[in-house]
Amino acid sequence: MLHFIRLRGPWNYRPVSRWIAGVNGDWRLVADDLPDEGVISLPGNWCDALDGFEGSVQFTRAFRCPEAVAAAAEVWLGIGDVNWLAKVELNEQVLGEVVCSQAAVKGTDQRCPTRFSVKKIIQPRNLLTITVTSAMPTATERRGGQLGLVRLEIESTED
Repeated sequence: MLHFIRLRGPWNYRPVSRWIAGVNGDWRLVADDLPDEGVISLPGNWCDALDGFEGSVQFTRAFRCPEAVAAAAEVWLGIGDVNWLAKVELNEQVLGEVVCSQAAVKGTDQRCPTRFSVKKIIQPRNLLTITVTSAMPTATERRGGQLGLVRLEIESTED
């Protein structure tokens, strides 16, 4: 039987880099002149909280795990979607990178929705870090990043 623990609600966020246009029209990420950090409700889009910011934002969420999880057959961390690319870490261990469900990017680990096995690294107290990088801005479309539903998926040993 599969059980879910949704990690929605307040998450801390910290912008880590922003897109800027170079003189040749190329785009690059820089770590200066960034908005302040804060708290945001997720799942959601950072556009309102960060006033149209485009770049990379680190989201963190501390959570406790019920004792029963230790006896589970398997535990996954599920990521509903991101806009555009995300690096996922649990307890300072990199789980991998994921791309948006609509991305046509090749060479990344996984496409959303996806999940990572975390049975061996989940602890009674955990820190989840997801760093989302928005797509490069274009002249016709400007958008911030978003993070979809994040949840623990617990497979019990019971049928």
